[in-house]
Amino acid sequence: MKSTRLTVATTTVGLVVFSVSLAAAVCWTRPGPGASGALLAVFLVCVAIASVTGWWLGDRLARPWEEFVRQLARLRNSPERPLLRSQTDDPFPRTATEEVNALLAELAQSQEQLNFFSAKVAHELRAPITLLQLQIDYAAGKLDPALVDGLRAQIKRLTEYVDTALLVARAEQGNIPLAKENCNLGTLISDLLQPYDLRAKTSRRPIHCTLKPALTAELDPKIFGLIFNNLMSNAFYHGSGEIRVRLYQGRKVPELLILNRVRQVTDESKTHEAGTGMGLKTAYQLAQAHHGLKVETRRRRGSFVARVRFA
Repeated sequence: MKSTRLTVATTTVGLVVFSVSLAAAVCWTRPGPGASGALLAVFLVCVAIASVTGWWLGDRLARPWEEFVRQLARLRNSPERPLLRSQTDDPFPRTATEEVNALLAELAQSQEQLNFFSAKVAHELRAPITLLQLQIDYAAGKLDPALVDGLRAQIKRLTEYVDTALLVARAEQGNIPLAKENCNLGTLISDLLQPYDLRAKTSRRPIHCTLKPALTAELDPKIFGLIFNNLMSNAFYHGSGEIRVRLYQGRKVPELLILNRVRQVTDESKTHEAGTGMGLKTAYQLAQAHHGLKVETRRRRGSFVARVRFA
């Protein structure tokens, strides 16, 4: 970056000095009453040439950095984390690209280790969770029914976390088990939304749902359910106000939108329930392993938009 600025500055200053020298030479060779006018005209022309040349040179030298920034922006919104490409011989943009690619490689390795650890922990948790479920079933007649229901709900939640961790680990390896069927999307999404009714009321986060009927897709209901639940959990954890869920027919395939306002991070918001950090990453990985589903997320005017495309 310093070399780029230095090159532009040196070139511009050199051209200005050349302009002044040329104007002085013209004035020296043409003495008389019109010399000052000629000096001014030559000076202005040369300064204009210097400015245009400096702008052209600066634009040309800035192009590699602009492409670098564009690739970084695409990288932030891409779940696949592709490596950056350098299309210039300038050593500074090329070095920056190589450093970012090295960081991406380290990030991918760390993510792989994290997935392996998550899968191992999930395997270890399965046995005690199953044993706890059996103990609650055995003692259910001696306990308060409301307490039993609450315990079972929490055990179910733990079981879902374990299943999700195992599926994500398998998705990374490309051997996720699939059981696809032709599903009515409106009915499926409506069923998936039912457990969120109580949560929406207690957190004062109304869910506005618009589901176009008769839309179908070939998918695995369990995998899609995990993707949907992760996107909804992300909306509750990091958003505020109304959550909008919309199913509609896109240009070629059905599409699902989940939209909510982004909550500003304040001291008060820190007391809200925190997420596991697995939500969006899990949704990306499961959709990629499922084939026929594509998850996209972006921010737009203070809102967070999650889009699911059904191929």
